[in-house]
Amino acid sequence: MTNSKKLSITKIIGVVLAVVVCLGLLFVLQKQVPGSVRTGDILPRLGKEPVYVEMKSGESMTFPYTAGDNYCVQALKVLMVNTDVPTGTTEATVDVKVQDAQSGDTLSDAVIDISEIEAGSWHDVSMSFDMEKGRTYSFTFTANNCEPYFMKVAGYEMGISAGFMVVLDDHVTLAEMFYFSAPLVIILTALFVLYMIFGGSLFAGIAGVLASAGFKKIWNMAFLAALFAAVSLKIYQAGFMDGVYISADSDGYLREAVNLVAGNGFSYEGLAGYNSHFANWPIIYPALIAAMMTITGTGAYLASKFVAMAIVALIFIILWAEFRDRAWLYALAFTNIGFLTLCYYTWSEVPFELFLLLLALMLGKIVSQDNPGIRHYVLLGVFGTAAFLTRYFGIYAWFVAGFYWIVMLIGYIKGRKNGHESGAVFGKLKGLFISAACSGVACVSYLVMNKLRNGYPTGVARGTWWDDYVTLTDDLFNSLVTEVFNVFSLSVPEYISEMSMGYKALFVLLVIVLIAVVVRMCLDKGIMNRGAVLVAMAAFYYVMFIVVRYRSSMDTFYFRFFAPATVLLVMGIIDLVLEKRLLPEQLLGVMAALMSVITVVSLIDMADKAGDWAGQNTYYDITCAEWDEAYKEIPVKSTIIWNDIDYRSSWYRPDVYNGELLPDDTWQSLTDRYSPSEYICMKREDAVAVAESGEYDETLTKELEKAVESTPSGNKYIVIGN
Repeated sequence: MTNSKKLSITKIIGVVLAVVVCLGLLFVLQKQVPGSVRTGDILPRLGKEPVYVEMKSGESMTFPYTAGDNYCVQALKVLMVNTDVPTGTTEATVDVKVQDAQSGDTLSDAVIDISEIEAGSWHDVSMSFDMEKGRTYSFTFTANNCEPYFMKVAGYEMGISAGFMVVLDDHVTLAEMFYFSAPLVIILTALFVLYMIFGGSLFAGIAGVLASAGFKKIWNMAFLAALFAAVSLKIYQAGFMDGVYISADSDGYLREAVNLVAGNGFSYEGLAGYNSHFANWPIIYPALIAAMMTITGTGAYLASKFVAMAIVALIFIILWAEFRDRAWLYALAFTNIGFLTLCYYTWSEVPFELFLLLLALMLGKIVSQDNPGIRHYVLLGVFGTAAFLTRYFGIYAWFVAGFYWIVMLIGYIKGRKNGHESGAVFGKLKGLFISAACSGVACVSYLVMNKLRNGYPTGVARGTWWDDYVTLTDDLFNSLVTEVFNVFSLSVPEYISEMSMGYKALFVLLVIVLIAVVVRMCLDKGIMNRGAVLVAMAAFYYVMFIVVRYRSSMDTFYFRFFAPATVLLVMGIIDLVLEKRLLPEQLLGVMAALMSVITVVSLIDMADKAGDWAGQNTYYDITCAEWDEAYKEIPVKSTIIWNDIDYRSSWYRPDVYNGELLPDDTWQSLTDRYSPSEYICMKREDAVAVAESGEYDETLTKELEKAVESTPSGNKYIVIGN
């Protein structure tokens, strides 16, 4: 028998044995683990603003629940507060009874010992019963010698903080216990069989395909698509399903967007009847939200999440168009925790990042090309203006362009002295100047319009205010430390966060030195290139914003202000390092494989969670229910005097105006000042306090007294027609 025949027989035996072992392992993995079940919790989301459903001792409360699926319930889960056992009470309990609402049959009952419940935490009540999909069940709670509270939950049928522990799988196999064991066995067997049949040449061929330009192109596009899907799902989950990210600025953007859709233009209080002018922030971001509202038919808040997703998609498309097969590496800059959190919020920094990126790329083309086309200068002006009309700070970008203009001017002057006059450089100088001038005229015109219609160029007086500069500086270094770790999607380690401020400053300084060294290593051919422009955009941003913040009124330093610059800086460093070829191809391949695994697993995880969203109440629904409760006594087109309802909700009720009561007000002056409103509303307790104080005009106090007398005692507000 020849060696080749022996080898063939060896291969056949090896393949057969591998298949037999694989089948044997798969058979074993499908064996059920005795007594094992997999359970999961079905719990409602709770709002941040507590609204209670109060139970009275001796009284029963019944809540219906229609099962969304077939469930085998192992325990009822309840969350209660006010669970202290009354003094002198020996036994405080809550009786629970579960019945079929149609037949009235009792399925299960239990007694909750209040003394065993930790207030504000989920507590398991041992009950076992089955629920059929689509069938309604009633849950009756009876308090004995106690008065506990449930949390009220909107968007959830039972309406209270009660849920279930259910059996998800009562036939748990070894394969399910050891995650991904079955696919791993199959994959390893397949690889072994292929190796036995084709030898190492097959894997060499596969490696060749993976290294080919065609595969890299396809993989790059697939990676960008997968990363976009994962980021979009995360934005929806974090910013809508599991939270509501609205700041005072967010509320302003949303209120203006709602009024834009209503046809009120720049009048962000138009729906309330007031002719105010939207100037505190530029117009582009609310206009984008309004456009998305019109396209999708959704409310302003959800539309703002869709805007963030759309902008991420545009950014990835731009990266692909600009960087092609390396676009995936640049896209990783947008996994920065700070940038993702910007997307969760309704903040203009998200479109601002888009326009800064476009401007940087266009400026990079202009300074690096010998004869850039007219379109480059036109687009540079458009992107610069768009950045300004997204955030007023966007004007800083022209300082970067001005820096490059000065560098080119110096080179041009030196060239003329040496007899090397360059018409191309002069053309760039002229083009940049005209582009900046046209954008400047547009930006100044916008500010003049604001000044004429609002009284201030940027909506409010932005002069210096008193700051504790020691605290402000501490916040600066804390924020910069956070930026370093945000780049890697990491939280600041505890041992660093607990450092003294001096060592944090040293840490930041060392990071800056490291970045400077890397950038300098890559700039042996000068700064007239794309990567250098991106780094310059980031550096100017950091420096100018820090200076501006020390001289004007706004929030303290935190991730929101620095994230746009950090993304640009990371992209600039990546571009310089790749151009310098400091990263071996093998390392890039390993990074690509690792990022692929992380992205795919993240996407699968998010898609799995998304499958359960349809039957869940959203945090946004809970928040809206809280606002509905707060505004339930406020008629349409009302002014609320001394309004203390959640400041995030003014866009939700844009017909409501916030009013003040001045010490010298009469009833006539008050109604004249708020004449566009059809009603004047005030909290009952405030109205009583004003009427009894004796410090206000008699006509005013009489109207308030009449309103208090005519308003039902259970009402929180008095409402007076205007």
